[in-house]
Amino acid sequence: RYNHPGPIFSLLGLRREAEDSYEQVRKLDPENFHYQMFQLEQLVLDRKWREGFELAKGLRSRDEKEVRLKLLAAECAFQLRDYSQTLDWLDLSEAQFSSGRDYPQYLELRGRVACALKEWVKALQMYQRLIRYVWYAPELHWKLALLYLRNGNGYKCRVHLWKAFRQLVLRPLRLFIHWKRLKVVS
Repeated sequence: RYNHPGPIFSLLGLRREAEDSYEQVRKLDPENFHYQMFQLEQLVLDRKWREGFELAKGLRSRDEKEVRLKLLAAECAFQLRDYSQTLDWLDLSEAQFSSGRDYPQYLELRGRVACALKEWVKALQMYQRLIRYVWYAPELHWKLALLYLRNGNGYKCRVHLWKAFRQLVLRPLRLFIHWKRLKVVS
């Protein structure tokens, strides 16, 4: 394993610098697991689902416990509309995901899979758990409102529609008005 700044650049969103760093690793060791994980992340970012899924299947035998690998592979399988493969990649104890930064992504993906499979109660459970981890999510409130409407709970549907409206429309409007007041005062 080589000490290089590629993972930090990736976390900071500095894609070009990360590519340069990983390119150096590739020259030293083309079979390096971390370089191949970077390749997988780039394929997912570029929406090359089929190639990403094939790479993930190859990497699975090398590291069974890599949570990020499983999430990226499950995302590729979901985008390819292979929901059984998606569930296979996510079929782990939730404790493996809950300890890291990938837990919200895991919950969101499980919710999308449940919606695709028309498992409305499971989707509702996943989105309810996810709402605890996400601070600003009008689209999540919108999804919850639709799921509550589907289940016949009009009150909770209205509550989540109001939250989505408040986060999407009223909050930016309030910030704009406050900014205008600051500009007038100064």
